[in-house]
Amino acid sequence: MFHQVLFCAVEAPENERILGHPGSIWFVFDRIGLGAFPEKIAKALPPEALCYSLYILDWESQIRIAAGAVSFSWCDSAEAAAAV
Repeated sequence: MFHQVLFCAVEAPENERILGHPGSIWFVFDRIGLGAFPEKIAKALPPEALCYSLYILDWESQIRIAAGAVSFSWCDSAEAAAAV
């Protein structure tokens, strides 16, 4: 979960093959520095901001987020289906 979100940017998918095929997404995430954001945005963010890139594998695009607090938790697909 991202709390106190300061900035979020979602790139459009590069891989048109996935369009029209809804489902789960697989991604990898990395902690990134303020330098990953456009200069005007980076200057406006507080130095203690937590910044992450979530690269969506099937989409071949990424989501960049800066927030005040971040926590990650995972669930298996059976658990997620039961929660719906």
